[in-house]
Amino acid sequence: MSGTTVPNDVAYFKETIGPIWSAPLHNKDLVLKIRDNVLKNPTKYPTKDRLHGLLTSVSEEVQEDAPLYYTLPGLSKTLHCQQPRMDQVQVALINAGYNVSQSHKVPEAVKTNAPNHVVWDIMRSWRVNDNHDVGVNILAKEPAFEAQFSGKRPSADKEKALRFPKNPEAHWGPKSRARGLAPSELANVVEAQQEPEAKKPKVDE
Repeated sequence: MSGTTVPNDVAYFKETIGPIWSAPLHNKDLVLKIRDNVLKNPTKYPTKDRLHGLLTSVSEEVQEDAPLYYTLPGLSKTLHCQQPRMDQVQVALINAGYNVSQSHKVPEAVKTNAPNHVVWDIMRSWRVNDNHDVGVNILAKEPAFEAQFSGKRPSADKEKALRFPKNPEAHWGPKSRARGLAPSELANVVEAQQEPEAKKPKVDE
């Protein structure tokens, strides 16, 4: 969870940085009124589809006891497992008796009033029952031989060479592509390159 501490047995910590706003972030009734106004006045709002989607997401968010949120990639990365689908985690939280929603800010976020240990229990269950976890499948098989990791390094006999040179300067890479000159710019260049015509001597009449 963003800004919270997970249980000790997870061996992964994030310290809380505060203070944070723990009260509801939105007034749901006001959000719905604004959304209705957008729907009733489509010509007034050129980006009505985006506004409608944003306001709908805001109105669906869990407000009570859920000031922060988890992310599915973050939960899965912590346990080194394949990421579950959003609907799977949501159903598991609902079946456990808690409210859950996404966040209007992060599509992969999980907002819930479930305590930390419930969320991690759900992820533990997913980790144990995940038959598609490549790491679990690999570790389930005993190694055919015992590897020896001490000995002479192969690099000791290699010819000395700068195999992986560093970039000569920071942010090294392709520059902006060349672009042609606009007609007005091209005319100025041509005019500047032309030699000025010699002034004709005045002829006395």
